[in-house]
Amino acid sequence: QITVRIAWPRAGDVSFEFLPYQLSMVRYWLTMVQRITILQTVISYGSYYLYRSYKVSSPWKKLVVLIIALTHFSFFAQFLFISDNPSFMAIVPFLAFSCHVFMVIGTLCGDIGTFVFVPFTMKISIAYQKFKLNFVPICAIILTVWSYINTILPPQHSTVHIPINGLDSKFDKLHIMHLSDIHVGPTTGKVFVDWLVDEVNTHNPDMVFITGDLVDSSVKNLKNAVWNLKNLKSKYGTFYVTGNHEYYTNDVDNWLNY
Repeated sequence: QITVRIAWPRAGDVSFEFLPYQLSMVRYWLTMVQRITILQTVISYGSYYLYRSYKVSSPWKKLVVLIIALTHFSFFAQFLFISDNPSFMAIVPFLAFSCHVFMVIGTLCGDIGTFVFVPFTMKISIAYQKFKLNFVPICAIILTVWSYINTILPPQHSTVHIPINGLDSKFDKLHIMHLSDIHVGPTTGKVFVDWLVDEVNTHNPDMVFITGDLVDSSVKNLKNAVWNLKNLKSKYGTFYVTGNHEYYTNDVDNWLNY
C-alpha cells in the first residue's frame, strides 16, 4: 500500500491511497495498450499486403477487406465478448484472423511462385497470377473452417509409451494425462472443458499435466468456464504450468492464484 500526501495551500494536508489493485490495473491497461499497438502494427503490414494483392483484379477483394477489418477487431473482441462459452461476436473475428494468416502465407508463397514463371513466358505468368488470386482465398477458407471444426469437436487423445532407462520400478506403467493448448476463450469454452474433464476421468490417470496456453482472457471473463477443472481426478494430483498466452492476457498473476 502506497500513501501519497499532498499539501494544499489553505485546506491543510490531504492524504489519499493508491491501493495495490489500482496500481495493478494501471499496469494492466498500459501493458494491454502496448501489446495491442505492437500486434496491430505487425498485422497491418500483412493487411496492406493482402489489400494491394487483391484490390484490382481479384473477385475476392470485398471479402478480403472484410477479413482485414474483422482481423483488426479481433483484439478487442477478445476482451469485449468473452463469456463462459464462445459467442458469435468473438468467434467470427477470430475465424477472420485465422483466414488472414492463411491468406498472407498463401499469397506470399504464390508471389514467390510468380517469379519462377516470369523467365518462361508472360502468358504463363499472367495465367498463374489469376489462378493464385482465386486458389489462395479458397484454400484459406477451407483451412479456417477445417480448423474450427476440429476446435468444436469433443476432445480426443492418443497414447504414447515413453521408455525411460533407470526409472525406479515403482513408477513403471505410470499413467500421465497431458493436456496442452486448450485455449479457453474466443473459440473454446465451458462445454469443451466439461468434455475434457469427463474424458480424463474415464482413464483414471496417476497424474495430470496442464502445460500452458490454457486460457486466452482474464480470470474475470473465464473463471466459470474453467472451474470444472477442479474435478480432474488422479492418484497424485494435477500440475499446471503457464504458457505464453497466459501472459498475453495480462492477468497471469490472478490465474496462478485462481
